[in-house]
Amino acid sequence: MSHRALEIAQRRLHLEKLPEAQKARIKLIQGSLTYRDKRLYGYDAAAVIEVIEHFDLARHSAFEQVLFEWTSPTTVIITTPNIEYNVKFENLPAGKLRHSDHRFEWTRIEFQNWEKDGCN
Repeated sequence: MSHRALEIAQRRLHLEKLPEAQKARIKLIQGSLTYRDKRLYGYDAAAVIEVIEHFDLARHSAFEQVLFEWTSPTTVIITTPNIEYNVKFENLPAGKLRHSDHRFEWTRIEFQNWEKDGCN
């Protein structure tokens, strides 16, 4: 939902340098995955990369409904930080999350359980 993150993405993608045909295929939008948004409907795939850890666990149900029931892409890729990996970060104190906005960071088993339980 960060407008600043979209500005950074636009710069990194060098959209202004792309041919018009390619540029027309890329659209950066600001929104939320916990509310129905007609701009997100009708895609074949969804890549939800490093997003769900920013939601309160109480919002996961809304996210699941929007993504899996309403937008319903054929393919979904979800990644989230693995708290078990945090020990690899020398400057991250034990028990701390990677980012101040993270509501949680799951273990691999917790992520697998969420997925197996129907993402609930």
